[in-house]
Amino acid sequence: MLSEVRTRLDLSRVHHDDLRIIAALVSLLGAGIVLTVLSFWVDPGSVFAIVLLDRQSSLYPMTVQNLLHFMFALGLGESFVRFYSAVDARRQVDKDLLSIGTRQLLTDTDVRELHELIKRDGAGNDRHLHRLVHRTILQYQATGSVGESQAVLDSSVEYFQHEIGLRYNMLRYLTWLLPTLGFIGTLIGISLALAGAGTLPDLEDRAALEAWINALTANLGVAFYTTLVALGLSAVLVFLTSIASGREERALNETGQYCLDNLISRLRSRTIGSGPDTRQA
Repeated sequence: MLSEVRTRLDLSRVHHDDLRIIAALVSLLGAGIVLTVLSFWVDPGSVFAIVLLDRQSSLYPMTVQNLLHFMFALGLGESFVRFYSAVDARRQVDKDLLSIGTRQLLTDTDVRELHELIKRDGAGNDRHLHRLVHRTILQYQATGSVGESQAVLDSSVEYFQHEIGLRYNMLRYLTWLLPTLGFIGTLIGISLALAGAGTLPDLEDRAALEAWINALTANLGVAFYTTLVALGLSAVLVFLTSIASGREERALNETGQYCLDNLISRLRSRTIGSGPDTRQA
């Protein structure tokens, strides 16, 4: 029963793009649940509720702070996918799929068996290791040249580095969006404060004057709180993005080095059409 549950929860069977969608939905749902719980659990008049949630707003829960939290949760989900991709890439290297054969040099039979193994193990996924080995072996089988096979490997690694950069477009957008939303919230708060400032009450009515000042400062407070929350959440997201990006790039480099050491260095140039290589290392 436990093994069946693990199989169903095995993220390695999920395509990368599908995993991103799942992570986005789960993160947004989680943010909604957390914000709902905080709305009932936290005192609306507390500093926490005012600063982080704008709980006293007449439009609550439609506040800029809540929108910031949803966007931050979306960024957390995307960061999780990026961290998982880096960990999974290193896990593929640790599986040591290229250890086939007892000789130092791979025979044609070893290469064919390795190609079939890689295709079976990587069926339906887009992992860098499987794609690198697949392309390199296809080039080797077509030309029999180790140099051209290595050129395909090197160019593929460069393409994958660009591909990794493209996968961070959403995180880069979110790290830009959070401060922008905070600035928009600041403009809204200042606009509301200025609108209220135009309706000056009777200066001799102390109660009305105090209510007017309280409303004015509350709107100004919201203006600065949104910027404060946005900058804080953006800083966290930038930190996570930088760490995840470094780990993914390092994992790709390790994958390329693994293919170079365990595949390219074990091939030998041959003439196309020659029989299977049976030479012992």
